Parts: sequence; structure tokens; C-alpha cells
Amino acid sequence: MHIPPELIRKIAESIRKSDRESLRTKTWSNWHRESLELIALSSVSKMCREEIIPVLWSEVFVYSGSWADIHRLERRVGKLLGVLKGSLSKPSYAGHVKHLSLKLSFKYIYGSPSETLVSHLEELLAISPHLQYLRLSHNEYWLPLLPRLSSLTLPHLKMISFHFSPPNKERSDLLGQFFLNHSGIEDANLSFEGDFDPQALRSSDPLPNLHRFEGSLRDLKTLSSGSHLTTVECTIAPRYDQSIDETLAQELSLLANPFPHVTHLYISSRNVPLTSVSLKAIAASFPSLEYIDGLQATKEYLDFMKTYIESLSWCLPRLHTLRMYERPKAENDTRSSRKTDIPSHDDLKRAFNDSRRLFPSIVQVRLSAQTSVGTD
Repeated sequence: MHIPPELIRKIAESIRKSDRESLRTKTWSNWHRESLELIALSSVSKMCREEIIPVLWSEVFVYSGSWADIHRLERRVGKLLGVLKGSLSKPSYAGHVKHLSLKLSFKYIYGSPSETLVSHLEELLAISPHLQYLRLSHNEYWLPLLPRLSSLTLPHLKMISFHFSPPNKERSDLLGQFFLNHSGIEDANLSFEGDFDPQALRSSDPLPNLHRFEGSLRDLKTLSSGSHLTTVECTIAPRYDQSIDETLAQELSLLANPFPHVTHLYISSRNVPLTSVSLKAIAASFPSLEYIDGLQATKEYLDFMKTYIESLSWCLPRLHTLRMYERPKAENDTRSSRKTDIPSHDDLKRAFNDSRRLFPSIVQVRLSAQTSVGTD
């Protein structure tokens, strides 16, 4: 039976998940499973191989989580480079690579990576000119990669996920240069750890065409008040000397406010209640919000909804959807000597029914049970 080549390509593309949401959440295990399926399918016939090879090599994932794997990783990356670069008798696959993940967050560190391994990874970046997505996650021992990063020019790059710590001005300048070289980035997940102040990059107006940001509010300080940002997914680091809504307000006040075109806000941190404090802070930063996901339906929220909330109806006049979560505060919350009361469903229903007093354009208020999320 003859199978059209275009159908084989579509089957391969359905295996190699490459939409933006899949790329954001894909683990090495996911990628490895996809690769094994594609390799098996490519062995069916020569035509299958020809159609599947570009899809198979469209994504490369380099991962190691243990320092004991460092020498094995060096050999693997060296072998990978040989395959990607090809030879006189073998084709090059580097031109197919569109998505590259370098996840090098070793759990146990006893020294710096070898010059050979760093050189291999630099070359891997250099021979992948068609990258659309770059994920780089490492600790401070991988900082020698930053100079190579700053010299890259990837005209097709649209998505990045950076999790590392550039701890001094020279290295933050290198990162800033990378952003300047790639102003077309539309989707960024940023996590700058350690003592690095993301605000140091703001003056250069990095990522002016960003549409979606994911990271902590601290890392959102990287951005100036851009005209294209529409979606923010953020976390808030809790402090023990103030309530979580006060922490939210404080961190939001440090941004390059306002971000006038942000319409969707996702709050990933737990226990951020909807109160007058959090509402006014959110409105000051994101006045055009239409959708909020992540606020908590707590006792503080119920108390707030019993006040004269009409006086704050100016805050988010366009908000049409509010998704809240039902989860009591942790029993070991050190700021409280007693367990927080869990709101009853009747109380929550009354509060939800009053939402139009606070949000004139509200269409839907949804309540979900928040569950723990694990990572691979």
C-alpha cells in the first residue's frame, strides 16, 4: 500500500510535539520517547526515513542532572556534533535543528566543566542557525557559555527559556547583548538566580517584541513597559515579614509600570488572595486585564467582598473571566498561630454573585481545586 510522503511527514510531526505549549513543558523523557518512536518509524522504508529525518532532528535535547555523568555527557555531545555536522560521505543534519534544549543543572558540583565540553556546547550553538526555540538551564559553573551566547545571531529565534545566574555586570552585559541581537523574541521564560538584578538590563529596552513572559515578578523587572506584551505568567516569592498580597503589591510596584496591553495574567504562586491590596496593585501594573487565573478564594477574599467594593470597580473595567482556586493556607504557616478557616461553598457562591459589583464586565468566575504540580 502506497502512503503519500506528506502523510508520513504529518504523522512524524504529530509525534514530535513542537507547538509552543509543548515546547514550554517538554522534559527530556518526553523528547526521548518521541525520538524513539520516530526512529522506529523511519526504519519502515527509505521514503519514511527521508520524510522523518528532518522532523527527528528538528529538536535536540542535551540533559544531565548528575556530576557523575559529566564525562559521559562530554562523549555524547561530541558524538552528537559529529552526526549534526556530517562528513563527505554522510549528510549534515544541523540545518534541521529548530529547537535546542541544554539542561545542565547538575545536582552535585565538584568543579568546573571541562574546556572540551564547553567547546562542544559552544559549537552546538554555532552550527544551529535556524533555531526558533532555545532553552538554556545551568548553574554558575556554566558561565563560560555566556560569551558564545552574546555573539550568536539567530534570525528565526522566537522563544527562549533561560534559567541561570549571571552574577556580575560584565556577564549581565553579555546577556543584554544577546537580547539586543534577538529583538524578534516573542515568548520568554526567564529565571535569573543569585544576586543578579534583572533591572540592570531594563535601560537597553530588551525584548521589545515580547508577547508572553513567564517567570518571577522579580525577573519581570528586566522589561521596560513594552507595547507588545499581552500575557504574563508569574510567581511571587513569599516573605515571612509581610502577607503575600503585600509582597505582590511591593514587587509589582518595582516594575516599569504600566504594561498597558497585558490582557492575560496567570499567577502560579499559591495563597495570593483577591483583596483591595492585591487588586489595586494588579490594576496599576496591568490595567487592561481581561483574564486572571491563580488568585485564591480565601477568608481574606470573602472579607474583602463584604466591603464597599463598588469603590474599586474602576480598577479592572475589562475583566471578563476570573479563575480562582480553593486551597487553605498551609498548617505550618509561620505567620499564623492557627489554621486558616476554609471558606464554605455557600459563602463563596455569595461572593461570586457579587463579582459584577467589582468587575463591571465580568462574565465568568470559576473555582478550581488547586493541586500540587510536580516537575521532571
